Amino acid sequence: MKLLRMLNGDETALVSEVKNQLILRELVYSECSVGELARRVRIPEVTLWKHLQKLLAVGLVEVTQVKKVGNLEKKFYRSTAANFIPAQFMSPKPKDPRLLEAFNVYSQIQQMTMASQALNFEIPEGVNPVDYAFYAGLKTFVQVNKDPEFQRKVAELEGKLSEYGSK
Repeated sequence: MKLLRMLNGDETALVSEVKNQLILRELVYSECSVGELARRVRIPEVTLWKHLQKLLAVGLVEVTQVKKVGNLEKKFYRSTAANFIPAQFMSPKPKDPRLLEAFNVYSQIQQMTMASQALNFEIPEGVNPVDYAFYAGLKTFVQVNKDPEFQRKVAELEGKLSEYGSK
C-alpha cells in the first residue's frame, strides 16, 4: 500500500461518492472480503460488489489474496493507498506576479517535502496504515525542517510574501 495517491478526474469522481469513501476507509485499515466489508459499511453485498469493481478497475482497490472455500474462491480486497488527493487541488496558481513568485518557491518547498516523504512512501506489511501515515508525515516534518536548504527556501518564501503584503 502506498502512503499517498494523486487522483485524476475520473478517480476523484469515484472517491467523492459517499459509499466509495466508506469502502476505501475500511480497506485502508484492513483487507476484507465482500461479505465482511458489506457488514462493516452496511451496504448490501451486490451493491458493494458493484462499487468494488469500479474502484478495482481504476486501481484504487486491489485484490490481496484469494482463498478457496469449498468450490468457491473468496477474494480479499485492500485500498492501494492510505490517502487520496485530487490532482485538481494542486493546480490553481495566483495571478499577481509577486504571489506567483512566492507560489513557485512554495512549490519548491513542497517538492522537497514530497522527496523526503518518498523515502517512507511504501507502507510496510503488517503496519497500521493510518499510524504509518502519521509517522511518515511527522518524520518528514522533522527531516525537512533540519535541512538548511529547506530553511533557506522558507526564508525566501517569507521575503516574497512580505513584498506582496506591503503593496
